[in-house]
Amino acid sequence: MPILHEHFSPGSLIKEMEAHTDMVTAIDFDYPFGTMITAALDDTVRVWDLNVGRCTGFLEGHNASVRCLQIEDNIVATGSMDASVKLWDLSRARSRPRSSRINKHEDEEDAADDASQVSHSTTLEDCHVFSLDSHVGEVTALHFRGDNLISGSADKTLRQWDLVKGRCVQTLDVLWAAAQADTLNGDSTWRPSGRVPDASADFVGALQCFDAALACGTADGMVRLWDLRSGQVHRSLVGHTGPVTCLQFDDVHLVTGSMDRSIRVCCMLNP
Repeated sequence: MPILHEHFSPGSLIKEMEAHTDMVTAIDFDYPFGTMITAALDDTVRVWDLNVGRCTGFLEGHNASVRCLQIEDNIVATGSMDASVKLWDLSRARSRPRSSRINKHEDEEDAADDASQVSHSTTLEDCHVFSLDSHVGEVTALHFRGDNLISGSADKTLRQWDLVKGRCVQTLDVLWAAAQADTLNGDSTWRPSGRVPDASADFVGALQCFDAALACGTADGMVRLWDLRSGQVHRSLVGHTGPVTCLQFDDVHLVTGSMDRSIRVCCMLNP
């Protein structure tokens, strides 16, 4: 497998691909020149071989566009506007010709075909593992690690899933739990930042779990840290003035991005 720094200078463009005919909503890859998964508002989820820069097939099963996804060791999780989360195992996939186009922009797709050498005729079958269907609003964020998956939805809940049993083991009401945490801190409002959530933004914009810790960024600009063992918020971080759209944390730092056009780094070791 090529090592990036041995072949490319820092900041250089490695490859550009014409992938979709509408806005890309989610993307993830396992390692450089490995497998990449992309989703877009053209209602397709595409699997890519980054070694050759080609689409190898489609993951078909959702009834609406996919908003979030993750790939880990050939396992793909996708969260959709149809309120479901689906699990896929790419190691079990076999290809078959697609009987009909599901893309709503057929002419544009044909043009993209010529430009990017994307294979628009292959569906990856037999790789769908199961569906997780408890949400009642579109799924806008997810993260899984091992046998544990967390999903966030426009229904203003977070759900914890056992991927071995394929069922929801805990539901966290974001509004209620945040209000409880703020009340314990002597604040009767659930938004200590004073912001009204942006109606055009995803209520749950980003999340990540690590063991029993969960970080969740929401449309009111807050990042809340949860303990999955108790289902309680134990820390709320104020700072962003716009909806939180992405985050990443380890045992030392939490990095967040927002529609306020800022990126913030928080030291997790501070009290």
